[in-house]
Amino acid sequence: MAGTGDLSGTIGAQPFFDGIDAELRDLLAGCAAPMDFADGDALIRTGVIARAFYLIRAGEVEVMVEPPAGPPIVLETLGPGDVVGWSWLVPPHRGAFTARARGEVEALAFDGACLLGKMEAHPALGFEMLRRFVPVMAHRLSAARLQLLDLYGPDVPRPEMLEAEPEEPPPAPAAAGVRAEAEAAKASLAIVKNRAEDEP
Repeated sequence: MAGTGDLSGTIGAQPFFDGIDAELRDLLAGCAAPMDFADGDALIRTGVIARAFYLIRAGEVEVMVEPPAGPPIVLETLGPGDVVGWSWLVPPHRGAFTARARGEVEALAFDGACLLGKMEAHPALGFEMLRRFVPVMAHRLSAARLQLLDLYGPDVPRPEMLEAEPEEPPPAPAAAGVRAEAEAAKASLAIVKNRAEDEP
C-alpha cells in the first residue's frame, strides 16, 4: 500500500494539481487512497450521495446521463490525468451524472468528508480546490447542455451559431404607416397652433 509521502509525489505529478505547494499536497495525500475499477463499475451515480472524487491514473471513464427509458447518453470520455466527480463539494452532495469505467481503471480516490474538513481548517487548500474544480464543473455542465441540444433540440441554434453575423440585415419595416402617423400628428399640431393664435 502506498504511503502518504508516495501519494503526495503522485498527486504533485498530476496536471490537475500543477503548482500546488508541498504542504497542501500532503494534506490531500492524507485523504487519498488508490482504487481499481473493473469494466462497467460505477465510480459515481446520478442522485446517489457522492462521497469522493477520483483522479484517473490509467484507463477510461465515461460520464453519462441515464434516462429512465432508453440507453445511457455518454457526455464525454475521460482518461489519465482527468478528475471525475464534483458533487462531493456541493450540498446536497448527490451525483449530478453517472461515471462508469470503460475497461479496467486505476485511480486515486479522495474522500470528500476528509477534504471538506481540511478545506475548512486550511483556507489555502479550500481556495486551491475551488480554483481547480470550478472550471471542471462548468465544462461538464456545458458538455451536457451541448450533447442534449444535439439529441433533443436540433432546431435550437448552438452558441457558435448565435455569434455569427447574419448573412443579410433584417428587412426594414414598411414606412407607409409611420408616414401616415407623422402626417396626422403634424395636422393635429397645426390645429392646436391655429386655435392658440385665434384666442385673445
